[in-house]
Amino acid sequence: MIFALSPNIQGDTTIYYVQKKLSGKNVRITTIARGIAFGGELEYADELTLGRSLQNRLPVEKYMNR
Repeated sequence: MIFALSPNIQGDTTIYYVQKKLSGKNVRITTIARGIAFGGELEYADELTLGRSLQNRLPVEKYMNR
């Protein structure tokens, strides 16, 4: 599962909630890298930035422990 949510409190809370619900299941959960400007919306990102964000995605455990 790849999360591509806005980098704000709502997106982070959603990632945390779903991760906790799926803990113990055989699901690899990652989030896209934060190549999009903080506070930026995904709908305004160009395809190169989105492509790099997908290639450099992070396991949720590493993202949530930052």
